[in-house]
Amino acid sequence: MRSEVSMIIKTFERPRALERLLRSILASPVADCNILISDDSRRSIASDLFRRENIRYFKLPYDSGLAYGRNFLVERVGTPYCVLLDDDFFFIPATRLEILLDIVKHRGFDLAAGKCDGPKPGSGNIELAQKNLSIKMGAPPRSMFNGLPVYDLTNNFFLAKTETLRDVPWDNRFKIYGEHTDFFLRYSAKYRVTFVDEVAIGHDSSGYSFRGGLLRHGPSRGCRSLRILARKHGFERFHGKYVFGVRGALNCFLPMFRIMLGHGRNYLVRRFQNVVEEPRSKH
Repeated sequence: MRSEVSMIIKTFERPRALERLLRSILASPVADCNILISDDSRRSIASDLFRRENIRYFKLPYDSGLAYGRNFLVERVGTPYCVLLDDDFFFIPATRLEILLDIVKHRGFDLAAGKCDGPKPGSGNIELAQKNLSIKMGAPPRSMFNGLPVYDLTNNFFLAKTETLRDVPWDNRFKIYGEHTDFFLRYSAKYRVTFVDEVAIGHDSSGYSFRGGLLRHGPSRGCRSLRILARKHGFERFHGKYVFGVRGALNCFLPMFRIMLGHGRNYLVRRFQNVVEEPRSKH
């Protein structure tokens, strides 16, 4: 598979999560595939794993953003197919990339996704009507093609043709938030997308650092990204709630603030657990 598939990972302030992902890949049947990593953390990550000849690590300017980091990697992929991975994923026995590769190579699809381990649905459709944009995760497929469902969008674990990701790149204006919806709005309008739940990957989103969780997911950044998305695609409401004006500011700010608090709570819980466990380990 190495001559056909590369893996791309954009990371930010989560060195432990990245290390776990890499070790899980290296313990899997696709350990010899090329792995490309872009990192826009404040400081470079030092890892012995980067010495392996099939792992390439690129340090980007601080806070370059998710979209920029992914586009940077796609341009450096030397295989016809690539796998998109978030840094808080990890391979499990059900992470069978050969199934996704077979779908894209032989069954007429340009992108095939598997599920992220957990209760949330991994696929859905996008509805844009009367200047209102709605994302319906878990919705029935748009249609069927060659015995597989066709969707508008999936989660961030997918295998796609490299040339299609170059043709429909992520919008570099999105540091975080909005880049996913914008990408699939454009991608599914041109290429065929499917999702299969027999392929899965582990996911643990509790590994945010202070910078990665609190600062990067701030309410102002979420509001700005949503407004960029609205202007670009011509909608004024997101799931029925206004994006612009005073109402829009509240509709954007409050959900983002709750997310920020959630990441902060998880960060403090982990730090407290580490403080408690360290003295115990010394006895």
